Amino acid sequence: MTLREAREISWQEPWQALSQEQAALAEVELRREVHASHPLSGRPAKALGRRQDCDDFLFFLPEDGPCLVVVHLTYKKETSAQWPYWVRFESLADWVEECMLQDAADFA
Repeated sequence: MTLREAREISWQEPWQALSQEQAALAEVELRREVHASHPLSGRPAKALGRRQDCDDFLFFLPEDGPCLVVVHLTYKKETSAQWPYWVRFESLADWVEECMLQDAADFA
């Protein structure tokens, strides 16, 4: 999976693509929140989308795979590696099937 492929997602509600400005803000927020001991600390991440009804964001991680992660941003600087909560998906197909389609069915 490449970043280009990940950016071509056919979004389904409640997930939606982020504008460049929104993505940049989400990336800054992720870096601000993660504690030095958090598994995502210091890792490059590109924000792609968000779930419109909560603070879950989809990020592309170019390293270790690459892979996708859904991160629940808390909008505060965390003091533990436990937060922000995150889930890793090894492929775009995994995220679509295990996350987006299930969220769309629940949202409908």
